[in-house]
Amino acid sequence: MAAGLLVTTLDQEVARLCFTAMAGHKNNWVDNKLEYVVSRLMPRWECLLNHHSTESNFVEVFNVVLATTLHKYGFQVKSITDSAAESIVRLNKKVVLSDSFFHKESEIIEFLKSEPKELTRYPRQVSPATYYRPKDLVSLEFDGKFIAAYICDHPLGTMPIVAFYDLVFDERPSIAQLNRQRAYGTLYHASDTPDKKYFQKYEVHGMTYIPDPAEQIVII
Repeated sequence: MAAGLLVTTLDQEVARLCFTAMAGHKNNWVDNKLEYVVSRLMPRWECLLNHHSTESNFVEVFNVVLATTLHKYGFQVKSITDSAAESIVRLNKKVVLSDSFFHKESEIIEFLKSEPKELTRYPRQVSPATYYRPKDLVSLEFDGKFIAAYICDHPLGTMPIVAFYDLVFDERPSIAQLNRQRAYGTLYHASDTPDKKYFQKYEVHGMTYIPDPAEQIVII
């Protein structure tokens, strides 16, 4: 995966979480903005970390991008910043980064460890877009387990509308395992179409690129 896509995806996701955290803090339903952002960001990206060696260039670059992006939006986690600093040193020794990173290594590390400036304005939001299409069947990894979802719709300017399967797997499920299985949620009648039954559907953010940069979502 190109580093540029990693940067773009992380930036969009942190910006969205930051926006929500700021709005929630203003309206008294988010107490700690940093905790809100990190607790929702990392479970998704830990999938990537679990799929690769911690010493791989890919993970090292991710460490740097993550710390840099959080700093950009006014957040800092010591363990993340320390990992990024160590990654910069190792990447420079392997001549993976640009000449600028090599010659300004200490300055860049010092900047990442400096106190980030808290945002006073809501960050700009990118209009929703996705490469997933209706009838795609996908699996999603969370905390070492897997669930599956069927993409029902993709209205213009929104994220995919999905229905989840009422099953949890220890590994990514196959189409055969999902055949004729029940959807998750409550079956209900819509008021405008009482003769039809529906299961709950959800709009899922983060379902943008194929393949998924976080390696959490995979088309079955």
